[in-house]
Amino acid sequence: MLKIIYSYFQARVLEYDTDDGPESCSITAGVPQGSVLGPILWNVMYDSILRLKLEEGVRIVGFADDIAVVAVAGTTYEVEDILSRAFARVRDALWGLGLETADHKTEALLLSKKI
Repeated sequence: MLKIIYSYFQARVLEYDTDDGPESCSITAGVPQGSVLGPILWNVMYDSILRLKLEEGVRIVGFADDIAVVAVAGTTYEVEDILSRAFARVRDALWGLGLETADHKTEALLLSKKI
């Protein structure tokens, strides 16, 4: 099984067209878009991230190939405080797996029930 998975990541090349003709480059990370094995490998790799023990009011939610860190608190200051600690734990855990966050894709959304 390990040999099959290993070979899945070997000799991957992206071929694309440019104005100057066809080009190609080696792919050294990720899984092919739409692959059957991709979601399974994501689940295996992110299991420990999704199981991280975070403080009360903070949850990690996985969807497709992304995660969301969700926090509930009484004030925006509390949310910022607990999320900064949660993000640090998530980043450390990802780093331990040889992964990192794509900060340029990171977004924050604040929902409030102020009337």
